[in-house]
Amino acid sequence: MTAGEERLLQRILDTLPPSDRAEYGEAFFREELGQALIARETFPWCGELEEELFFRFVAYPRINDELLEPCREVFRRALTPRIQGKTLPQAILEVNQWCAEQATYRSTDARTSSAMEVYRRGWGRCGEETVLAVNALRSVGIAARQVYCPWWSHCDDNHAWVEVYDGERWRFMGACEPEPVLDRGWFQLAASRAMMIHSREFAPAPENPEDPDAYFRHGLLYRVRTARYAPTRVLTVRVADAQGRPVPRVKVVYSVANLGAWLPIGEKRTDDQGLARLRLGLGGVHIRCYCPEGDLGEAIFDTASISFGEICLTGPKLGERELLFPAPVGNAQPPEPLSDAQRAARRAAWAQAADCRSKAIRPHAVPGSAADERVLATLPEKDRVAPVDPLILAEAAEAFAWEGRFPEQVFSQGLLCPRIGREPLRPWRRALRDSLTPEQRRRFQADPREIGAWLGAFRVVDSHPTLAASPLATLAGKEGNPASLAVLFCAVCRCLGVPARLSPLDESPEYYRAGAYRSVYGPRTARLTLEAQDQPVTLSKWDGEAPLVTVEPGKTWTGLLPPGCYRAMAAARLPNGDQLLRERTVELKDGETRLALSAPQPAREQLIISRPLPVFRLRDGSGTWRDSRRLLTGWQLLCFLEPGREPTEHLLLELKENPLPCRVLLIASEGTAPAPPFPGAERWTADPETPETLARNVFAPPDLLPLSLLCRDGVCRFAAAGYNVGIGKLLASVLRENQ
Repeated sequence: MTAGEERLLQRILDTLPPSDRAEYGEAFFREELGQALIARETFPWCGELEEELFFRFVAYPRINDELLEPCREVFRRALTPRIQGKTLPQAILEVNQWCAEQATYRSTDARTSSAMEVYRRGWGRCGEETVLAVNALRSVGIAARQVYCPWWSHCDDNHAWVEVYDGERWRFMGACEPEPVLDRGWFQLAASRAMMIHSREFAPAPENPEDPDAYFRHGLLYRVRTARYAPTRVLTVRVADAQGRPVPRVKVVYSVANLGAWLPIGEKRTDDQGLARLRLGLGGVHIRCYCPEGDLGEAIFDTASISFGEICLTGPKLGERELLFPAPVGNAQPPEPLSDAQRAARRAAWAQAADCRSKAIRPHAVPGSAADERVLATLPEKDRVAPVDPLILAEAAEAFAWEGRFPEQVFSQGLLCPRIGREPLRPWRRALRDSLTPEQRRRFQADPREIGAWLGAFRVVDSHPTLAASPLATLAGKEGNPASLAVLFCAVCRCLGVPARLSPLDESPEYYRAGAYRSVYGPRTARLTLEAQDQPVTLSKWDGEAPLVTVEPGKTWTGLLPPGCYRAMAAARLPNGDQLLRERTVELKDGETRLALSAPQPAREQLIISRPLPVFRLRDGSGTWRDSRRLLTGWQLLCFLEPGREPTEHLLLELKENPLPCRVLLIASEGTAPAPPFPGAERWTADPETPETLARNVFAPPDLLPLSLLCRDGVCRFAAAGYNVGIGKLLASVLRENQ
């Protein structure tokens, strides 16, 4: 490498998480940079990139918290023939088409696979699809980055997609979701209702910490991209003490209500005047403040109407409260419809991608013995669908020497399993055991809390909280973030025959002793029984950033917790995306506490929405396609069905028992439309993608049928997806009150 290229390499090494150099070695990153330099020489658009764009969005080897694995050369060789002679925008679309031919969406666990893992197995969640797509784009010299909505405000979920540089400006697209044009994806309308959309960079803290479009958290630089997708406003928050004096250097965490809990979307620090500024979408935001001296404060603001708010550090307020948490309104207009030719091209592209995936030969783990098979059975599916290092299996099998001393579940998951958390899967048992002195082994086996004391000498680093290093990498560097140190604790326990795990509550390390898992950080002496009534209930530490427990409706959870301040929350989501919340904040002490919680009940007028539907087509019984602009006049109920499935049959029964004074269209995909089960119902068919398109337009779950849309003159006034008890009576009531 030239001196300039060596400087690029050093900049990469200096900005990566500290564990990466120990985990992968400098030679790995030298080779990765070499692949980027080949792309810079090979593809004209890459050679024309400014140095900074090339470094950050082509040469940089890490996208998020994924496992790193060489992939650029493989992808470049596959893609080069397909993009030869194309313009840069055409090449971008072609790369995304290739990605769709390799992988499709499937919900998986929280560990982020490498691009090669996704490529080999053929599926991944959206964050993994973007890791594949960004690496594929960078492999052919196209500047690309992952962007995230950390949590939606109008529905319970989050999403990641890709932004690419077309030589003049940044464009967006769904990863592994080919479209005939750029700046198009199913998430556009959803993104227009986001409170926060950001990209992440492994980079130093911003020179101007007061910049409302950037913040620094856990060694990551977050750049706010929301204004590209949604209307925004800079919210200025002043943090004051009980006497009204400004408090500097306070951590300010911004959250939205999602999955029935307050989940973070951003973070800032107050300046010398106690002010923090962050650009947000126009809707509700919950803000919690953490003072270095331990003082706490919180407030809820609606950025649709204010740009300044004040929070007093008065501590948590015990008791119960109800509130309406508003979602951003967003853009009421759907994207410009595709032409007939573009729709046909899109269908052909998706069909081609599905055909390619179906013909792909996928590797999978093959056990060499009965012991290997038992070890593999302890691993998550993502680990089992690819070959596993035989040494990992052989080392894990040594744990059979302790079988019979523990309950089967404790033995298999707390001792036999090679995986602890989200760390790279490596062989570590023998080397880790051999690194300990005989005296350390004796002490650690006798009292695993001694391992915690030993780890106290390691340096704790503030880096990506979900990026856990393998045990040997943490040991080699004598440093790690809390996730890496927790993994190393459990690994030491397991290699010495002591079952250990990451707590299902907060992923802190636990060891098994005297019939129970015990926390490394001290006894849990507060016993809580939590009952969920009509909606899921979450339990969080008041000053925490993720729910510890989620209890499904009609269920009860009982467990031990450290004494402290906790918050239980239940939420009822309204059709317009707003939420009715009930919170109960309690101080848990030694002994037993019982809590039962239900969500507030919405008023009938809160169930009404107003969303113009995009143009779509339906086929009538004679085989004629009808345009929705002519079809949807007056009041109509559109029911997109899955004939034969229980939720659909329940809906049809309720509609039969509650006749509606409007036209009822029963719609299914081609060849599956049911015969009308009651007088007045009409039988129609639709393209398979139509219900998903309409569901996303009204912010209903896109993959949950039946989908019921009550419309008036093409404007949706009520929407429901899935099984909804009492929907027949509810629809009749909505119609009665609005006619």
